[in-house]
Amino acid sequence: MMLFPDIKTQIKSIGFQMLRTENDAYFEVVFLKPKLEEYGAALSGIFGKISWPSDNPIPADVKAVIAQYGSVMAGQTLYAVQEGEHIMFAMLWPWGDREHITLKIGEKNRGRNTVRPGGLNEAFNVVAGSGCIFFTLFL
Repeated sequence: MMLFPDIKTQIKSIGFQMLRTENDAYFEVVFLKPKLEEYGAALSGIFGKISWPSDNPIPADVKAVIAQYGSVMAGQTLYAVQEGEHIMFAMLWPWGDREHITLKIGEKNRGRNTVRPGGLNEAFNVVAGSGCIFFTLFL
């Protein structure tokens, strides 16, 4: 399994229109449709074949992790790999304008207490560990 920082570096080298979120375990960008083939080739090289849509069901552990990031539905694509408790995923979400696509890439160790990136966690600098959550508010 490729290291998450290396995945981010590879994806950044393709180029994107907008960076939405970036931290140690989650990366979200928006790119334009002409780059889809290049992104698809990179994601297939990293994750292997597409996990969804597929004739095979999405494993329950993977479903639980991607649900925290919006999951996938018709018209969207999921790549995922799992080694024990470690899950890495990439989701492609085409926009209604048929020109933009959101790419969400993340990793999660299911045995470890982690917080969801973005939202209040990021705004309030939430840190999780040992079953406790600590806030630091910067004014």
